Amino acid sequence: MNYNFDSIAGYETEKEELKKLCEIFNHREKYEKKGAKLPKGIIFYGEAGTGKTLFSKVMASVCGLQVFKIDLGDVENESAICRHIKKTFIKAAKRKEPTMIFFDEMDKVLPNDDEEYYTDRSKTILTQLLTLIDGMDSAGNIVFVATCNDYDALPETLTRPGRLDKK
Repeated sequence: MNYNFDSIAGYETEKEELKKLCEIFNHREKYEKKGAKLPKGIIFYGEAGTGKTLFSKVMASVCGLQVFKIDLGDVENESAICRHIKKTFIKAAKRKEPTMIFFDEMDKVLPNDDEEYYTDRSKTILTQLLTLIDGMDSAGNIVFVATCNDYDALPETLTRPGRLDKK
């Protein structure tokens, strides 16, 4: 199904921001020539039912992105989760066309800022995810998109803004 900005009711400010982002992705060469670096990842967040997944579908459709979904379904063991995440990144990296790696409800498997939820399992998954995102091609052909309900609980190592490389 094709999605567009009319697929989203309301959220005018958020749609305008997404339109700007799509403009950059759709004309990445122009922005790269000016020295811009495309974001490696985006997190759509908010309460359940607010349209986070729909925003990602609109982005994928408007930007012409091939979507690879990290779907953990009933995968419970940490090594299987890490393998699945890694496999998804490898498949996306082999594509020539612009690609989105989509991780729905990412906060369900990552460590929570509240220490009682930190587990070795969630820390291992976070480490794997950070390693793969850091290793993504900086040419802007792949973008990591995630949704979460509790943005404030995500680990700071994942939500921190990118850094500029010093010359």
